Amino acid sequence: MSGRLPRSPYKGLAPFADTAIDAMLFFGREQDVEIVCANVVASRLTVLYGPSGVGKSSLLAAAVARWLRDLPEQPVVVEEAYDYAPEKGVVVV
Repeated sequence: MSGRLPRSPYKGLAPFADTAIDAMLFFGREQDVEIVCANVVASRLTVLYGPSGVGKSSLLAAAVARWLRDLPEQPVVVEEAYDYAPEKGVVVV
């Protein structure tokens, strides 16, 4: 895509990703972003949960991670794929 805007902001079932274009297209959940960001800043452990398909990953990738990167000295990594093995303990996403 190389910097060009897509023809439509509708992504269908594809989640929003940690990209500049997806950040521009992701809107309407500003209150959710504020709440999650405030919780992440206030606590070392924040759990975001909800039913499948409500946009948790999109919220984190397209909005929360980008907001947190604006904070000084806060490295932020969005890991979209991980090897979930409950016997190994806690999974950090």
